[in-house]
Amino acid sequence: MKQFNHLEIHKDNALLKQLVEKMKKIENDYFFYDKKASDNYNDNCKNITNDDVSYAIFRTDLESLYLTSVQVMVKDDELKVLNITSSDSRFFNLGVSRYNFVIDAFFHYVIERCIDESYTNCISISGEDRSLEKDLGSDVYNALKAWEVQCNKETPISHLTDEKAWFAFVAKLHKSRKFLHPSDLVQWLTEDCQWPSFYNDQMTEMAEKLEYSISLLNYYDGFNNI
Repeated sequence: MKQFNHLEIHKDNALLKQLVEKMKKIENDYFFYDKKASDNYNDNCKNITNDDVSYAIFRTDLESLYLTSVQVMVKDDELKVLNITSSDSRFFNLGVSRYNFVIDAFFHYVIERCIDESYTNCISISGEDRSLEKDLGSDVYNALKAWEVQCNKETPISHLTDEKAWFAFVAKLHKSRKFLHPSDLVQWLTEDCQWPSFYNDQMTEMAEKLEYSISLLNYYDGFNNI
């Protein structure tokens, strides 16, 4: 499964603010500091909260970088890329691959040119690949995979054996106290299991059943603890 990359730098707040000031002065053909957008965003945020948080917005006019704006936030001892958006209707939905391409380019052409060896081990960039087995644990994941392999994709839990396999997965997931977002289930079925798009309705149905089942089991647990 693919996931959106996260870029974070952990260092003293004063040093992070100095880093942002260096980033603002970077001049290249890739990104530039958008002072007007940054000032407006900071002013709007100050009207909402009194927290000591500062934002800086960097833009690119390159179509190869999807005409994006990169929003950087410094709060306490952390700097992170908060969001990446595009003002061009062709790229409103960047998706995972485009988003990650831009965040890598921003790090290379802006941040990397403003840091030195003192930032070693301070920078965290999450990888694009995500393992659902690692997130859920082998026991839960194997139960999910057992249902997926055997089920009839036209009617994923209509057959008794498919339903039992699904129930076994849901029970193990609930018992483990791990969390699987319904949208992650759909993404896993689409990307990792290669379910074709003409099964979209069935995948949506299973996502809804997952959410309902876990909510019901959580309610049951609470009811029995009254």
